[in-house]
Amino acid sequence: MFEFITAKEIAEKLKGKLPSDFKNFEALTCHSAEASAPNSLNYSDLEKATKTTTSEEIGKREAYAQTLVNELKHRGSFNEARVKGYVGAVIVDSTGKGRRSIVKTDDYNETVMLGRDVKYYFDPSEFKK
Repeated sequence: MFEFITAKEIAEKLKGKLPSDFKNFEALTCHSAEASAPNSLNYSDLEKATKTTTSEEIGKREAYAQTLVNELKHRGSFNEARVKGYVGAVIVDSTGKGRRSIVKTDDYNETVMLGRDVKYYFDPSEFKK
């Protein structure tokens, strides 16, 4: 049975269970570093896809890893938290250590990339309710 919980709920569950100076978290979920689909597989486009954007039509679009690190800091009291997230659909090898990602661009091109090439670190931003 799967349990679906929000970033807020994760932060609240971890508060008091880990030392407050715990720093390194990983959002090992598909597309956790994406605020939008990348335009291409070029590294600058991959990085651009991780950035939070706001528009009148859509509102705020933020990568899940960014949301999680903000919640860890502001609800979980992990002041130095940092969350690693991935662009694309994450695949973990049988050892649990190797990461690959299937990255699709907004024009439906697709390729498999090494996890080290599509991982991004997120630090807390200004918290806005």
